[in-house]
Amino acid sequence: MTKFKNMKWLFFDLGSTLINEEKAQEIRIRESVKLLVEQGISMTEQQFFQEMCNASKRYEPQYLAVMENLGSDKIVSYPHQLEQLYAETLPLLDKLRQRYKIGIIANQSLTGADLLKKWQLQDKIDFMNSSADFGIAKPNLEIFKTALEFCDCEPENICMIGDRLDNDIFPAKQLGMKTIWVKQGFGAYQIPISRAYEPDLEVESLKELFDL
Repeated sequence: MTKFKNMKWLFFDLGSTLINEEKAQEIRIRESVKLLVEQGISMTEQQFFQEMCNASKRYEPQYLAVMENLGSDKIVSYPHQLEQLYAETLPLLDKLRQRYKIGIIANQSLTGADLLKKWQLQDKIDFMNSSADFGIAKPNLEIFKTALEFCDCEPENICMIGDRLDNDIFPAKQLGMKTIWVKQGFGAYQIPISRAYEPDLEVESLKELFDL
């Protein structure tokens, strides 16, 4: 991976990048189908899942877009308690910390300090940037610029790693960062709409990043 040989910092997203949301999404879909039936709307779990995939392809908020398009005036809360770290997350961070500084830029409802504590990442992360701390969220460039100021290095020496072309890859590329698209979760169904959305590298899982 010679194009990444000059990297000093690696910034990760959280959801569907370091954190596995599959179980939470599965349960939310199941409960949403029940809710729709109560409203007289017929939909199977597989159909709901496919509609979320289609919404992701359109760069729409997957869950909310589906519920709105189906005419539902209610939603099922996302069950954060069912999230868990991917099996590769901690070993990968330990490996990469031997060579790089590690940061996180994420859209989350918890503050950075609370997120690090929740996932026990305090000793693995050098910089944490949560949207809850700043009142701005990706893809707003300001949340990335704050990270750049902290790092005190050039954008070309930083790589953004995330699951979303719209929230992670596109804004990071605008600022001159290198980018890696981790095709996990619903973000895997996105398709680059222009060259500005094309990552420098795409991988199917975290397993492919151990040799970065």
